[in-house]
Amino acid sequence: MNGVLCSGDYMLFLIFWGMQILPLYLMLRVFGGPARARAAGRYLSFALTSLGLLTGAVILVVARTGQHTSDITGNFHALLGPVQAAGFWLS
Repeated sequence: MNGVLCSGDYMLFLIFWGMQILPLYLMLRVFGGPARARAAGRYLSFALTSLGLLTGAVILVVARTGQHTSDITGNFHALLGPVQAAGFWLS
C-alpha cells in the first residue's frame, strides 16, 4: 500500500496497485468463510477490472497531455485548465 501512496510515476503506481491483488485473493481463498471461493472470485474480478480501468485512464492522461512520460506531476501540470481543475477536485 505504501508503494501506491508514494509512487511519483504512473508505471510504479500501476505495478504496486496490481501487486496488492494476489495476496488478498490468496488470503480470501485460504482463510475465508464457507463461501470463500465465491468471494475470492468476485474480489479477483473486481480488482482486475479496476486495474484495467486504471490502466486505461493512465493511457488517456498520457495521450491527452502529449508528453511521453509517466511522471504524475509532470502530466498533471501539462493538462489544460478545466481538466486540471477537475483533477484537482477529484484527487
